[in-house]
Amino acid sequence: MQVTFLGHGLESSQFNVGKQLVNSFENKYFDNFYGFVAFVALTGVDKILPSIKSSRDKFKNLRFYVGVDNKGTSKEALEKLLHNEIETYVYHRDEDYITYHPKLFLFEGEKFSRVIIGSSNLTSSGFIANIEASIQLDFNTKTDKQGIKLLREIKEYYNDLIELSNIHTRKLTRELIDEYDKDLNKLTNFILPGGAQTAAKFHFARTICRRAERNVVKLNKTSKNKNNANIMYLNRLSDLLFILARHENYKEKIKETIWKQ
Repeated sequence: MQVTFLGHGLESSQFNVGKQLVNSFENKYFDNFYGFVAFVALTGVDKILPSIKSSRDKFKNLRFYVGVDNKGTSKEALEKLLHNEIETYVYHRDEDYITYHPKLFLFEGEKFSRVIIGSSNLTSSGFIANIEASIQLDFNTKTDKQGIKLLREIKEYYNDLIELSNIHTRKLTRELIDEYDKDLNKLTNFILPGGAQTAAKFHFARTICRRAERNVVKLNKTSKNKNNANIMYLNRLSDLLFILARHENYKEKIKETIWKQ
């Protein structure tokens, strides 16, 4: 078995998950693919789509199982997968504190197989910008005992998804995209923080995050070593906390209070 570390974000690297997915789809030895991934963005789909389209005819199975928890997957990404007829299934459980969160890509062939597993989602950030760490395992499908055992254990663990018998798994359709898109109404007004107890805590955390962002902006103006990545991270984090607060109120069926001048 050959093991390759796939890391990026701290420094430039010859390998990252995005490059290796493209390489794997185009590899003549692989004809079966299952991808289990928590979050998908349009930028991630765009990265691998050309390699999928150019090689899909040789695959017996080419299938993604994606998550939509915490609004981590974009509507545009799902629409792109659907439009290009990429067989995709959505796993979602409407339960608190349970998130579908794997990042596992399995390529199989008669002679060789490959498993990529780690922290990278199917997003450009997961491929390029974020500090990520994954492992690529290459082995002979017929003779590598560790590889054969690994394949068996993965397939046994995800058997209900692969066999399409899991009650929380639904095939991606236009209707399903519209259903998930309605979970949170589009925001056209300012809202007052509050609502459910957990939502209020998210709002409170957001105010602390925004204060930290303002302080970093001030620090950046006087620092010789400017780091805009910190500002970007805090800005995105505050947006996430805001979305989580809205989602909590939505789940608890608490109406949001519109701010009026």
